[in-house]
Amino acid sequence: MKKSKRSLFSAAIFAIFLLTGCSRDLLDLGPGRPADLTAKELIAKMDMATDPQWVQRKMKSYIMKQTVTSVESGSKSSSSSELYFKLPDKMRMTILKDGKPERIVLSRDGKAWYINPANNRSEEVTGHDLKLNLAFNKMLKPGNNHLSIFKKVDVDKCLDDETGRDYYRLICYADSPDIAPYVFYVNPDTFLTDKFETVLYGGGGIEFLYIAHNEDYRWENGIRVPKRSYIKVAGKTDVSTVTEFKINPEIPDTVFDLPKPWNH
Repeated sequence: MKKSKRSLFSAAIFAIFLLTGCSRDLLDLGPGRPADLTAKELIAKMDMATDPQWVQRKMKSYIMKQTVTSVESGSKSSSSSELYFKLPDKMRMTILKDGKPERIVLSRDGKAWYINPANNRSEEVTGHDLKLNLAFNKMLKPGNNHLSIFKKVDVDKCLDDETGRDYYRLICYADSPDIAPYVFYVNPDTFLTDKFETVLYGGGGIEFLYIAHNEDYRWENGIRVPKRSYIKVAGKTDVSTVTEFKINPEIPDTVFDLPKPWNH
């Protein structure tokens, strides 16, 4: 997976179905200290740590697959995801259970749809959810980084109570004021994002704090990506592992077409 899309990519990849909410009450950032780098300087160092040969910026398409193991109330379950992206903004993400498609999100041309694989019926996304899907699309697009995606990016330094170590902290605000900030905790030694936080909701106004820890960074096709992410949300822990990452594959445009319903 790649960081920022380069840091942004891994933080967002499996959260698309728990879209970012508008509440900030759960996201208790606490006070920070002045940073010795500007946001632009820090992001440049992050880019060099994850994409030194500019492989990511030159990508035209990619396919990424992940497995996810979930632990909730002592029981385990597993699923997987397949993400297809093609410039300029074509994205299709499928969640699979036991190898069978369970949920699909498709976006292109400034629009987005939820697709039910059981009957191929699609529902166009509108309003607040559309804003969230399009923000997600921007985070997945090659060449984008925090400054090109977000309306405002603040940087400070802080001591994280959960890990007990010092971090640079990037606090990113989307164009829409009803989307909660995206917060990236950047390791000052490696300039890799160790932790990501935001607020999510699962429908009906229910909101959750979302925390992702990235581990085991490895080089994939010239890009340093976290092999695993530990995601905590709503009392559940997901372990997301990258199993495949293809750069510049030939992806037919038909992959991003809306399917015809079975009973059309």
